[in-house]
Amino acid sequence: MKITQVKATSWLMAAGLTVVLSWYVFDFVSTLRERQNRFDVGVAKEALNSVEKPEGPKIDLVDTKTVESAFYDLNWTGEPPPPPSVEQTPVAADGPSITRVENILRVLYVQHDFDHPERSQAFVQYLAGSGVPDPRPGAKLTRVPGVFLRVGEHLAEPHRNVRVHAIDSSGGVTFAFEDEAREHETMTPPSFETNTQIVQVSEDGIIRAPRTRIPKADPKAAWVYQEKTQLVGRDHYAIGTEDQFRFAEDYPTILADEVRHRSHIDPKTGRRDGIELTEVKPGGMAARHGAQSGDVIKSINGERVNSTAEAITYVKHNKGNYDRWTVVVENKGKERTIIYDSPPKD
Repeated sequence: MKITQVKATSWLMAAGLTVVLSWYVFDFVSTLRERQNRFDVGVAKEALNSVEKPEGPKIDLVDTKTVESAFYDLNWTGEPPPPPSVEQTPVAADGPSITRVENILRVLYVQHDFDHPERSQAFVQYLAGSGVPDPRPGAKLTRVPGVFLRVGEHLAEPHRNVRVHAIDSSGGVTFAFEDEAREHETMTPPSFETNTQIVQVSEDGIIRAPRTRIPKADPKAAWVYQEKTQLVGRDHYAIGTEDQFRFAEDYPTILADEVRHRSHIDPKTGRRDGIELTEVKPGGMAARHGAQSGDVIKSINGERVNSTAEAITYVKHNKGNYDRWTVVVENKGKERTIIYDSPPKD
């Protein structure tokens, strides 16, 4: 057979296969939609539902419960878990943990007024670990400066649940608590023995029992208190001697430089009803003593004041009559009371 005949035969066979394959593809495509329409969904569901479901969830050859026991219950041994322990009723504790006053402060000395016990006061110093912050801006001391406390006053935050119950020169300072069931705690200032008898005589000539113990004081802590005003409680200030002297001598300059003020007019009555502080310089002397922008000073020691002149005149005329000044202030409809304690008189 010649090569020409072989080539011709090959071409003819290839052409035939091409025609057959093309026809098959054409027939498949043209009848595809028809075959799809003949698909019976019901038959398919019946076939799927007829498949027998396996018994229990199994993964490969390990039962899922075994895996859960190993990974969730941490039972790697495969042994059955131990029987549940009998639940025991918790035993009630003696009460919430409490902080003793001796861990909050120390009493440096007391001033006991026998004839007017309500005027007695104690000079105390909060400990560094008490949680009471140092009220002086930027201070980094290992202890908080000392402050004076009087009967009925509460300790500084976060110990507002403790108040001074009594002050006595021999018994020290007795502290009471909001929890009335808690027993009072008493602290005495440090003292040293002396052979000298100390005789105290009251105003009516009654001789007190002689004493042979002299309280020790902390001059450094007292000096810190006397020089600068200290925040001793919420809206409660102990005025320092230096601040008191500065304000007495130079109050016009302080008011002019630090405070913008005017008489406040009651919108309901149209009458003056206080002194409005429209602007208070941050960090100034007025701000350190609790003044805030928007404050309206209503009264001082119960006396209504409607102007700065009235307030200054009242303080000047009564500075020898009061050791404590109570100022009622209103700001944005909320009223608060600020207390100022004057330095002890020599």
